[in-house]
Amino acid sequence: MGTVGMGGSGRGVPFAGEPPVFEDRTQDACVVVPGIMGSVLEDAATGRALWGVSLAMLTGLTGPSLLGALHADERERAADADTARRAPLTRIRATKLLAKPWWLPVFQGLDPYSDTVKTLQRITQAPEAVAPFAYDWRLAVSYNGALLARAARAHLTRWRERAAATLGRRAAGGPGQARLVFVAHSMGGLVVRAALEQDPELAADTRTVITVGTPFLGSAKAVLALNLLNARVTPERLVRRV
Repeated sequence: MGTVGMGGSGRGVPFAGEPPVFEDRTQDACVVVPGIMGSVLEDAATGRALWGVSLAMLTGLTGPSLLGALHADERERAADADTARRAPLTRIRATKLLAKPWWLPVFQGLDPYSDTVKTLQRITQAPEAVAPFAYDWRLAVSYNGALLARAARAHLTRWRERAAATLGRRAAGGPGQARLVFVAHSMGGLVVRAALEQDPELAADTRTVITVGTPFLGSAKAVLALNLLNARVTPERLVRRV
């Protein structure tokens, strides 16, 4: 058994199997940004589930038919940060973080993000301080970065106002004000970086960014995995092109 921290005798405290959570809670606002395929997508016009809800949604859909609804059209492929600011896309919407990855049925019940959200809620001043950010992972990082910048700013403003009203904390100004903490997985880290690059004021209001498995230097293997319908493409060719 490992040890955590130092006891009064100078010896480590036995590790009980999960990270210790101390009474001190952060005053900051947290935003959880999932990785690629980590947000539930639905058809905005009909409400039909397109990705990540349950195995039931696969009834009658196989091969290209399953992926057809998710195929990006010309406007979606061209979308960038300016698109997000001026005329956000409306064909497909992201509704929430993924709860059960139906494409891995052998792992029934596996929930990739709920535990992260719950842990953050335990170490913040109130559960409302934690906001999941679902996004359409089919679209460009710059597009989603612009949406994240806007959503994170709105979340921080709401949290500062709530903290000032109910917790006696300052809503703006001074060293004691709440700031942002981003917790991002995989592609989500790239979206966070884009958001902070696009909005320097948001970057100044950010205390820290925590990323897990983010391919900051690129990931040719991910391109290969997402190109299963074209078996002729080889890893060597992808590496050269990247």
